[in-house]
Amino acid sequence: ACQNYNGPLKPDIVNNIFEVLLEACQGRSWDGKASVVSGVLESFKKLSARVTLDKFCQRIDTMIIAELSRRNKSYVKGLIQPFAEYVFFRNDQKLYEKLIDVTQEVFLDLELEDNNETHESNDNMKSKKPRLLNDLNRASSKKNIEMENYRIEIIKTVAKGYKDILHEEKGINTNNVIKLVFEFMKGMFESSKILYSWRSELAYFDVAILLITPWTKTEVSSNDVSHIFIDIWKYGHALCNKKEVIESVKIKLIRYGGLLKEKFPHTNTMVDFGILEILRVDDSSVLKAEALNIGISQ
Repeated sequence: ACQNYNGPLKPDIVNNIFEVLLEACQGRSWDGKASVVSGVLESFKKLSARVTLDKFCQRIDTMIIAELSRRNKSYVKGLIQPFAEYVFFRNDQKLYEKLIDVTQEVFLDLELEDNNETHESNDNMKSKKPRLLNDLNRASSKKNIEMENYRIEIIKTVAKGYKDILHEEKGINTNNVIKLVFEFMKGMFESSKILYSWRSELAYFDVAILLITPWTKTEVSSNDVSHIFIDIWKYGHALCNKKEVIESVKIKLIRYGGLLKEKFPHTNTMVDFGILEILRVDDSSVLKAEALNIGISQ
């Protein structure tokens, strides 16, 4: 309700609302509690621009950190996305460090789920693409899709947060954020448990585009981050230089390549060569048109 209300607000009423919400967040987890906790974080983001809520910052921080420390893994899993949004809204380094810890723990828990399920042999643990029929069946299973989508949404949330704070002078170290996001992006394809699909391939370039878009030429000249974006390109290109990769993924690859050329002109030759390789594998008219848009023709 707080998120949708645009009428006048009296500070004492808002204070009372937060007092009640924070009181409701005390104690052990229960069905529906995640929604209440998320509501506190969302309401703070929505209302802080209209009412001074500084006195609640520390209490909200303490509350959410306590909730993220609970043993109910399913409950904690449901709090990661709203917490990530809150962290970047606050642009707080200590909260960001907590986000790293809890997200890595949740991602590890996803890997450890269903230990009774048959796993691939150690020789295939780092396979880049599911090849066997049982792997394809696993990749299309409801549970695998749910875990894949969950991880994608968390990575996208962190990438959006990075975009929001990139131009801030203080707060979270954005260079460390982009490194973390890239590690998460690679993790989508190096998991022995969660098999990836076109969803992860498409998300990879959606995230890459989110990360590179807000950079200006002035900023890139004073901040040597080109190596990270080049590594993102190289990893993604290796994933996509295959006939079976769907066209929409390759379109996003080409568009990311165009942004890479625009922001970091010294990458022109590398990107042009890489896209021409893609066109040799798949020379569809759509891909040719996308390549032409960024100055590449066969």
